[in-house]
Amino acid sequence: MVQASIGSIFDFDKRMKKLAKILVVILVFLSLGYIYLRFVYLKAPDYKSNEAKAASPLDLRPAIIAKLQQLVKDGSNGLYRLTIDRINPDLIASTLDVVDATLTPDSASFEPLDQLKQVPDDVFKITVHGIHIEGIGVADLLHKDKIDVKGIHMTEPVIEVFHRLRPYNESIREKNDSLSLYHRLMKQMKRIVIGSINIEHGVFIDHDQTHGNTTRKFKDIAIYIKDVLIDSSTQNDKNRFLFAKIADMSCKDYALLTPDSLYDFKIESILISGEKHTMTASGVTLKPHGGKQHFQKMIRYKKAMFSADFPKVVLSGTNWWALMHRDKFIAERAYIDRGSFLVYLDNTLPSPPTIDTANFPDQLLMKILMPVSIAKINLKHINLTYEEFEPKINKSGFAYFDNIDAIASNVTNMSSKIKINKSTAVYATVSFMHTIPLKAKIQFDLSRYKQGVFTAFLHMDSLDKEVLNPITEPIALFTFKSGHMKEGTATVTGTNSSANGDVLLLYNNLNITPLKKKEDNEGRLKKKSLTSFIANTFVIKKNNPTGSKEPRHPVFTMNRAHHGNFFNFIWTTILTGILKTVGIPVKLGVKQ
Repeated sequence: MVQASIGSIFDFDKRMKKLAKILVVILVFLSLGYIYLRFVYLKAPDYKSNEAKAASPLDLRPAIIAKLQQLVKDGSNGLYRLTIDRINPDLIASTLDVVDATLTPDSASFEPLDQLKQVPDDVFKITVHGIHIEGIGVADLLHKDKIDVKGIHMTEPVIEVFHRLRPYNESIREKNDSLSLYHRLMKQMKRIVIGSINIEHGVFIDHDQTHGNTTRKFKDIAIYIKDVLIDSSTQNDKNRFLFAKIADMSCKDYALLTPDSLYDFKIESILISGEKHTMTASGVTLKPHGGKQHFQKMIRYKKAMFSADFPKVVLSGTNWWALMHRDKFIAERAYIDRGSFLVYLDNTLPSPPTIDTANFPDQLLMKILMPVSIAKINLKHINLTYEEFEPKINKSGFAYFDNIDAIASNVTNMSSKIKINKSTAVYATVSFMHTIPLKAKIQFDLSRYKQGVFTAFLHMDSLDKEVLNPITEPIALFTFKSGHMKEGTATVTGTNSSANGDVLLLYNNLNITPLKKKEDNEGRLKKKSLTSFIANTFVIKKNNPTGSKEPRHPVFTMNRAHHGNFFNFIWTTILTGILKTVGIPVKLGVKQ
C-alpha cells in the first residue's frame, strides 16, 4: 500500500511537471501575442497611446484607441479625427464597449485637402454616447475587409452631414451614380454580417450647403435591424431592406423651414417598416411661418398662402432599393385619409408685374431634384377652403370644397415612366359649399409639361342663391336676388399662356343686384338701385335656354394675365364662361 502511495505521488509529480511545461509555453505565447499586439499590430505612428489611462502594463485599451485613430486618419486621407473617451474590450465575453466617441473633420487638414481637390461632397460629424458590440474580438475590430458581429447597440448618436457639391467631384459623382448601394458600401469590404442593430434616441441633421443652405433635422430616431448580410448574394435581394430581413425605423418631431422662409413644415412622427414596404407619416402640417399677418409682411405682391393638416400619410409598396441605389423615390400607392387644406388670397397687395408661368402641378413636380414615381395617390375625406379677402369692404369671401375623394394616377417626373404613360390623371368628387355634388377630371400631358398642356372637365348639379351669395357678395360685389341653376358643365383645355373654355350653364329666373360699399367704413354693402334696374331689365339674360331656343353655350379663349396659380386660372376661365352666358361684361366680374 505504501508502494502504491509512493507511485501515485510520483505520477502526480510527473503530471505537474508536464502541466508546468504547458503553462510555460502558454505564457510564452501570451507574452509574444501581447508584444505583437502592443508593439506591432496596435502600432500607430501618428497616435501615441495614453499610458496614463492604462490600468496596468497589460492594459491594451489605450493602444487600441490609438490604433483606431490611426486607421480613421489613414482611411480618410487625413480628413477625419477620432476621439474616444473610454473603450472596454472583454476578450472572454467577446464584447466591446465604447463611451463618448466623436468623429470630426480635422480643421488643419481640410483646407489643404480642398486645395488638392480631395474633399468629398458630404462631410460628416458624428458623436455617440455609447456603443455596445457583442460577438467581437480585437482582431475583428481591427479587420479591414470583414465584419462579423452578433449585435450592435448604440445610444444617443448625433450624425451631422454637410452637403456641398464641389465641381472637382463631378466625375466621381457620375461614377458613383452608376454604382448600387452594395458597390458603394463594399468598395473596401468583402463581407458584413451583423446579427442585430439597435439604435436609440438618435439625431440626424442634414445641412444642404448647395441648395439654399437649408437644414433638416430628424430627432429621437429609433432603429431596429435584424439579420444583416451584405455580400454578393444579397446585393439585389428585394425581400431585404438595407440588406436586413427585418428593419423598423422611426423618428419624431421633424421640422423644416422652407427656403423662402414662408412656411414651417412639420411631421410629428415617421415610421418605416422595411418588411412591409411601408412608410407612415403622422401629424403632417404646413403652416405659414409666423402666421397670416407675418406672411403678408414677407411678400411684396399678392400671393396665395397655403395651410395643410393631415393626420396620417401612408406610402406602400415603396421600392427601397431604388431609393438607396439610385436616389429615386418609387412607390405603388400613397394614401391620405382625412385632412384639411386652406388657400388664402389677400387682395390688399398689388398683383406682381410678371408671374412665373411654369407653376402648374406637373411643372412643380418636374422641378423636384429627386426622380419620383407614385403609381396611385388616394385622397379620402379631405376638406379644402378657399378664402379671398377684399380690402374695399374689409371682408372675406369663402368657397368650401368638402369631403373630397380623389385618385391621382401616374404621378411622376421620370422620363422612363413618361415614355410608357405620358398622362397624369386626377379624378375627384366633391361637396361644393357643403352640399352641392361636384365632379372633376384633370389631365396633364407630361410629355409637354414645359408648355403646360392640360385638360379639365367639371360637372356640377343644381344650386341656388343661398349657396352662391356668400361667395359673390364679398368677392364679386353682387348678390343673387333670385335664380336657380339646374346644371353646369365646363371643359377647359390650355397651356401656360392661355386656355380655351367651353361652358354650359342651365338656369332660370335669374335676378342679380350689384353692390357697393357703404360710407360707414364698417365694411357693409348696399345695393346699386339704378344699376340693378338697368342690369336686370336690359343686360341680364334671365334664363338659359330662353324659350324654345338652343341653350347659350359660349366657347372662348382666355389669356392667363395675372392669374398666378393653376386653380385660379381654371376658376377664372369658368367664371368668364358664366359671365358670358348670363350677359354680364367680363371686366366687371374677372380681375385682370
